[in-house]
Amino acid sequence: MKLSKRSGMTGLETAIILVAFVITAAAFAFVVLNMGFLTAEKAQSV
Repeated sequence: MKLSKRSGMTGLETAIILVAFVITAAAFAFVVLNMGFLTAEKAQSV
C-alpha cells in the first residue's frame, strides 16, 4: 500500500514537472517571437 501511494506521488510530480516545462517553453517561445517581430519592425522603419 505504501509503494502504491509513493508511485502515485511520483506520477503526480512527473505531471507537475511536465506542465511546468510546457509553460516555460511557451513563455520562451513568446519572448523569442516578440523579439523577432520587434527586429523586423525596426528593419522596415530604417
